[in-house]
Amino acid sequence: EVPMQIQFDEVISQLIIMTMIIIIGYIAKRWKIIGEVGEKDISRLVVNVTSPALIISSLSISLDEKVSQNIIIVAIITIGLLLGSYVISSLLLRFKSYQEEERVIYHFSMIFGNVAFLGFPMCYALFGKEGLLYASVYSGIQDLFFWSLGVHILAKQGEKLKLKNVLNPCMSALIVGFLVLIFKISIPSTIEKVLTSIGNATIPLALMLVGSSFFNCKISKSVLKQMVFPSIIKLLLIPLFGGLVLFLIPIPELLKYIMLIELSMPCAASSVVLTKNYGRDHVLASTVVMYMTGFSLLTIPIVISIINSLW
Repeated sequence: EVPMQIQFDEVISQLIIMTMIIIIGYIAKRWKIIGEVGEKDISRLVVNVTSPALIISSLSISLDEKVSQNIIIVAIITIGLLLGSYVISSLLLRFKSYQEEERVIYHFSMIFGNVAFLGFPMCYALFGKEGLLYASVYSGIQDLFFWSLGVHILAKQGEKLKLKNVLNPCMSALIVGFLVLIFKISIPSTIEKVLTSIGNATIPLALMLVGSSFFNCKISKSVLKQMVFPSIIKLLLIPLFGGLVLFLIPIPELLKYIMLIELSMPCAASSVVLTKNYGRDHVLASTVVMYMTGFSLLTIPIVISIINSLW
């Protein structure tokens, strides 16, 4: 049973580890150990190979009635939290006079968090395999919204949602993982070890990618000012509001904390690819990802300490 509160020093220590791996990624890019092509290759490797392996290995735990109930609870509440993020961000964006392009990018970035690249390492470090299982459920639901509601926000008039986007490798791994879980299919221990070994590469690779992408980010006072408003909404207001809602729902503390951590994540790194695909301002999207990721290293401990004192 997970204690009623996350130990604050555990969160800080995990953030320090993550920050150090991000810095190593930045240095690797600066010293030209990773180039543009290498960055794309590592990204494809993480999305298509190591992340699906991590998801399947995290779902190869024994499914008792409590775990099944928890999966359903996480799925239902995640839907509510994402819809809540959509509504809150829509309302708050009306207070600022943004151009259409900025409004679209900020709106998108306030809903979709970096729940796999940054959320998985946090949940796995704090709560182990079971934590990663529920984080995968959150991530799977967000993926469905990402390729439906997200595309709806970004797409210009007349553009259609493609089914092949929804059935990406991570979503396919989630489906396979759930079939393994539900039908109690026992994966041979050798294959499970292979999946776990490959899956374990996801976290350092993903964090180093975040760091290497920081290399192209220009820091200036005017951009910093521009990023404060969307960052406060995504990293403080939405998680704190979600935390208050979760406080009122009688569910296990473990689930509350995992959903709170995932809700506190900065905007999804994959938003840059999607904005490119839909002809939006991907440079702005990239800038938002960089700044929000940087800010989140400060805001995650703030959110957790505020919620810890309330729950």
